[in-house]
Amino acid sequence: MEPKLYKKKITTIVKEYYKMLDDEDVYKSSPEIYTEDVVNSYPPGNPALFDSTTFKESVNAYFDSYAKKIEDLISAADKSEDEMSAAEENLFRDIWTIATIMRPLYSAEFSEKLLHQFRSFALSQIQLISFVRSGWDTKNWTDRITNFPINDLANILSSYNNNFNREMIRSHWTTITNAWLAAIRAKIAKDTAKFDESIKIANQHIKEFADYLAEGVIKQKPNMFLPQPTL
Repeated sequence: MEPKLYKKKITTIVKEYYKMLDDEDVYKSSPEIYTEDVVNSYPPGNPALFDSTTFKESVNAYFDSYAKKIEDLISAADKSEDEMSAAEENLFRDIWTIATIMRPLYSAEFSEKLLHQFRSFALSQIQLISFVRSGWDTKNWTDRITNFPINDLANILSSYNNNFNREMIRSHWTTITNAWLAAIRAKIAKDTAKFDESIKIANQHIKEFADYLAEGVIKQKPNMFLPQPTL
């Protein structure tokens, strides 16, 4: 028997995700978080996107926010169901903006595939919090719900851009997801020092990945960015 998740809407999202539906179908099947306005009306791309400094700042801002929202989610692991639900909704509110950042530079297919992986990582943390709170063994579930998106992310990035190394991406995200799981366990155990240490490790590797992602895109597509001013 598998443990129940906190909210029906999250159960629905996870169930639909593991059917491996197209992103648009997942959005439409999860109206509590993804509204029709979001499905059909992506925000316009950043008008300064082709400035390399602005692009790097956009990528870093996305991942800074992503890391903070995951931290907030894990911080709510020992709190009330309402607080946990609020953290879940906040995590998914702007998660799609990575697709908006990448879409002017790559195909819609690439942008949506990339988004799909970061939604998957977010969903896996919700599941793992539920498992740890319930006292369930997370090993097999970690292999299923965390290692798959790590491999998918590495394969997607390296197949579209040969500046990205599969093993480096796997290494970053294995460290990140292991640190998040350690933070979840520490939060439930009320081990503040271990929680802070684990979050620091995760955040550092997310920052390094954001820099790596932005630099790899700029290196692959130099003609799509404004030349840097010479001193």
